[in-house]
Amino acid sequence: MTTRPTAGPTTCGFGLDVRMGEAVVGAVQPRRSGNHRAWYATLATVTALVLAGSLLMGGIGLPFEERFIYFPARALVATPADVGLPFEEVRFGEDGRLHGWFISGSRDVTILWFHGNAGNISHRVELLARLHRALGVNLFIFDYQGYGLSGGRPTERGTYADARAALAYLRTRPEIDPRRIVYFGKSLGGAVAVELATAEIPYRLIVQSSFTGIRDLARLHYPFLPVHGLLRTEYPSIERIGSVQAPILVAHGDADDVVPVDHARRLYEAAAEPKRLEVVRGARHPNVLSAGGDCYLALLRAFLGLDGRS
Repeated sequence: MTTRPTAGPTTCGFGLDVRMGEAVVGAVQPRRSGNHRAWYATLATVTALVLAGSLLMGGIGLPFEERFIYFPARALVATPADVGLPFEEVRFGEDGRLHGWFISGSRDVTILWFHGNAGNISHRVELLARLHRALGVNLFIFDYQGYGLSGGRPTERGTYADARAALAYLRTRPEIDPRRIVYFGKSLGGAVAVELATAEIPYRLIVQSSFTGIRDLARLHYPFLPVHGLLRTEYPSIERIGSVQAPILVAHGDADDVVPVDHARRLYEAAAEPKRLEVVRGARHPNVLSAGGDCYLALLRAFLGLDGRS
């Protein structure tokens, strides 16, 4: 039987708007992220290019479109060892083409992490360290095809297949309780996690700084363009999240200038119960976890059912 996540006030003093089911986390003002704003501007640019291509050439190729959505980095710039975390290098998937890191914890909960559209897993080592030290759970992070040491090239369908391969790999590990695997998706990774959760029910689903759909982002900045039917990449989380049969946490910064917080509220409203929406004051797109600080980590512990458990 599914346990309903805690929805009341916490010792950190979060206020809960019962009508919205929204807890607001106070936070210091974080730094802006130029890289994420650049991606946002690029998405807007590709929308215009797609329109021009459609008008002039009768359409634009999907591989061309994907070059403006995915920004993979091949070189690994760090490992968990650099932040004091023992880890295991993992190869999995078809022909071992996918690469990831498994970090063992002291709890029986495992977080399967889905990163965003830029960089690779090595750009998340500080985040991994913060989560591991605060939660003590097992962590598995991997790169989609075309990112880091994973072969191939990224596509929407490919990211979904990679997510399934990652879950299948975790289920082969004898120390992993398959009933307590959490999907934690950030930005584009949130859309990947939602899609997986519609087919493979997780213990918990966390969607952080994510969007309702790629087309909605394009429409936001180009309301005068007929983007529907032009952009082939969709990631339509707003159409999928309602069918997820697991407790859901939607978290977002109210100062996110890449994906407006309204996307989080719409995802929350579309989701089935049990669900929770956390808005971190002052947090922008890349730093909800750090901006939320200890109080956000406390909420994660409560949501994952870690309080009072070994």
